Amino acid sequence: MSKLIFKCEKKTLQEKTNEDPGVGKAVKNAHLLENPLETLESLAIGSELKNGKKCEVKHFKAQQLSASQEKWLMDLMTRNMKHMYKKALDGWRPKKKWKEMTEKTSRYLIATVDGKPVAFSHFRFDMDYGREVLYCYEIQVESATRSIGLGKLIMEILEKMASQANLPLVVLTVFKFNLPSLGFFKNLGYDVDETSPGDDEFKDYVIMSKSVC
Repeated sequence: MSKLIFKCEKKTLQEKTNEDPGVGKAVKNAHLLENPLETLESLAIGSELKNGKKCEVKHFKAQQLSASQEKWLMDLMTRNMKHMYKKALDGWRPKKKWKEMTEKTSRYLIATVDGKPVAFSHFRFDMDYGREVLYCYEIQVESATRSIGLGKLIMEILEKMASQANLPLVVLTVFKFNLPSLGFFKNLGYDVDETSPGDDEFKDYVIMSKSVC
């Protein structure tokens, strides 16, 4: 069975602040949420995975991450994605990637099993081509804990967070050549987004989205 390696990177950043008049009301309100997981406790705490283990998912703003968490995030990102980026037009640029991962509006879901981190998602509440969205930049899973439902659980939590924040879309980007990830997201109901560059030979990614409210 081929490994599932997820990649959700937003290629064109539209950085906004709460003071920017171009930011929608729902995104502004979402930025004020300290912990959007508070109302999703039943999913975030004690969800049982396919291997019978219990999983706990916690939310962190980028500024709340500990040094050890930051090291693990970038280490997992490198192990899972470096070879993918080397195939891509932009190549592997770790400093640029880390800057993206630590922007002030960046948020994280970190999943742990038996107290050890096993998966994460980097996401933001954002404006995307004038639309209010939850943008999933990354979802990464440790190789030893793949195919037990972690990716699906994290995406379910992201979708419910978006819905509760009145953000109608979850948007993400996948390399065109990352077929396992494309299949994973299609199975979860994601389709090619209207903003995707299509068959442009100079674009090596597909933008996908799912309506959640």
